[in-house]
Amino acid sequence: MKKEDKKLSKSEKQLSKTWAKMKVKENKNFTKYFSGLYNSLSQRFNQELSLHTDFKDKIDFIQNLINEIIEALHDAKNNFQITELAERQITPLIGLRNVFEKELNDIYLNPKSTNTNTDGQNIKHSDYNPNHFSSNGFELFKYLVENYALGKSHGTATRFMNIWHFFNSNLYNDPIYKKQRFLTTEEYKAFIKKSYDVKIKNVDKKHAYENTHLPMLNDHFSKFKEIKKELN
Repeated sequence: MKKEDKKLSKSEKQLSKTWAKMKVKENKNFTKYFSGLYNSLSQRFNQELSLHTDFKDKIDFIQNLINEIIEALHDAKNNFQITELAERQITPLIGLRNVFEKELNDIYLNPKSTNTNTDGQNIKHSDYNPNHFSSNGFELFKYLVENYALGKSHGTATRFMNIWHFFNSNLYNDPIYKKQRFLTTEEYKAFIKKSYDVKIKNVDKKHAYENTHLPMLNDHFSKFKEIKKELN
């Protein structure tokens, strides 16, 4: 073998090793992304859907989530070698895509249709009423309903009342999210019963509010503002 051929062969082997390392790294990166995709998209859907109030904007948001799942499933099947653990995410992702597609179909059939969170709950919000909320306040209210008040193990009536306390006490001086006059407890109880069919009996602030629920509400509020900032 000529000297030049030996050099070429050595170079080819080096390139082959480099390419192999790159593929291993790409597979690892994709596997990590794919493994966390369900939780990532589910969280975005639950937290951001109510922020997209424009019909076309909401359609685009959901369609982008669907497209990301379709692309990821295609790549997992054709372009990457993923671990057996990551493969277990395929069925849940298909199920999540079905949730998104159902929501998309409902919106097309009825622009004022329900929002569906990934706990399987259909959440129908009332139309915006400027006598109840500021426009920003109503977006925050819907976000807190979907991400804080409603859920598989949540004490719904108490959490709805906690939202009232949050708006009435903790957002009292907030010029963006709080109206100068917020709903009275009786008005709020009637509004929640009519809008969500939840009956609030006790309007008192629970002992756990300050230590447990207020920090949770503040965390949701901070996340809501972060999402709003990203969207704007």
